[in-house]
Amino acid sequence: MLHPANNPESHLCRASPPGPSNKCNAFEFLSILVAACACVMRAGDAVAARVLWFAAIIGSLSAQTIQDRYLLQMPESIDMTNSSIVRVNPYAGPAVFDQFVVDLWRLGDFELQRVAWSVGMWSGLDVPPDARVAHQLGPTPNQNGSTAVQYFNGSFGANLNLFTNPIQNDTSLGTITIEYNWSPQTRVNPWAAARSCIELSMFYEVPSARREGVAIYTSWTLGLLHDATQKFVWFETALFDLDRLLGGDAVWMDTVSGSAIIHAVLSRETPSLFHTLQPDSCESSTRPFSVLKFFNFTISDDNIHSAMVAANSKFKGLNLSTVASEWQLVHTNVEVEGTGLAACGHCMRDMTIRQVLDGG
Repeated sequence: MLHPANNPESHLCRASPPGPSNKCNAFEFLSILVAACACVMRAGDAVAARVLWFAAIIGSLSAQTIQDRYLLQMPESIDMTNSSIVRVNPYAGPAVFDQFVVDLWRLGDFELQRVAWSVGMWSGLDVPPDARVAHQLGPTPNQNGSTAVQYFNGSFGANLNLFTNPIQNDTSLGTITIEYNWSPQTRVNPWAAARSCIELSMFYEVPSARREGVAIYTSWTLGLLHDATQKFVWFETALFDLDRLLGGDAVWMDTVSGSAIIHAVLSRETPSLFHTLQPDSCESSTRPFSVLKFFNFTISDDNIHSAMVAANSKFKGLNLSTVASEWQLVHTNVEVEGTGLAACGHCMRDMTIRQVLDGG
């Protein structure tokens, strides 16, 4: 039985919600223009007033553009009892678009049941006792510390325990993901505009982990699609990897999907070519941490270019486009995954993906 670790690390990183960005100042600009317009009108200069009023309209459009650039935000709640939302081995099921889903992969065929014990002892997400059965599910509800998932008050938690719920097929991987797929109608190309990038941020905690197998780790991954060639790439950022050397930028082929995986680590000592770690962000960790930490990084068109060049160099004949504006964002997930005998609990809140139009 896995017992929760109580091993917080000391990091100089944000542990409270981020404040307002100093880049989103279009509304301040608009307010100044409106005030100036009123002053000019009182002074009797009608022509100047009309010019300023036109500028105010343009400013309002700019403000709306800035306010609308969130591509994804975690919802306050999801229906944990809906089998199309929380799915077991969803290989054969239809694709689910434009909503968050929770998937348990390669852990056997079972009916998820309501869980009354405190999954938060392992995941870090504390759910009040009277709310647990409505917000927690697992395959072995009478076994404390076994595999289970939670969603409560805008936060997601999961405990993957491959000791109590072992891997059930020959892929040697057991996985829990919370993920989102954009439909063909809602997909976006975040790098279409010049000097644009996307910002990924969330509060995240890994309070418990143990392994006797090869590995137990977590990551935040994007799925990128090149529409013209239908080539797909996994863009993976490591968050946690228990007691293993994190390394740096790497490219390999996914043994399950057959697509290229472009892998990076959040590190200030060895900065990645595939993203930019923001000053207030924590770094990837090899040890559990029992406090919500803020993670924040951007992926620019230059990062996409560097990643595709690296993939093409590693795998001859892959021929991925190195033009960022040709890649669509179609998928994202945060996963906990293990091989052999291993276990890990994690939780997250305020997960967002935001398009930054001025290059970050």
